[in-house]
Amino acid sequence: HSWQHMLDLFLSRGLTPVAQSTTSSFELQRSMVANGFGVAVSYTRPHGDLSYDGLPLVCKPLADPLPMQRIILAHDTRQRLSKAALAFIEVAKAWFASHDVFTG
Repeated sequence: HSWQHMLDLFLSRGLTPVAQSTTSSFELQRSMVANGFGVAVSYTRPHGDLSYDGLPLVCKPLADPLPMQRIILAHDTRQRLSKAALAFIEVAKAWFASHDVFTG
């Protein structure tokens, strides 16, 4: 789960975040931050540094190297894969085979 991964990032650095609220809406999260209701950590960054109501946001990238994460590529073997899906699988396998991302 992504929330557990985020929590683990804090815990691995000896930090214990206190969540006053949670939301599954990315834009609600951005609006709450822009209106002074705290800070947020997110995997994605949309274009622009303004919330929907026009208030500014400050985005800071994480400076620390992140711990390795396992990547799993799975599909239902009872379903036929499209040509695009098959091509993606081949490209992904080739990319990871040619990069030393899992040897650290």
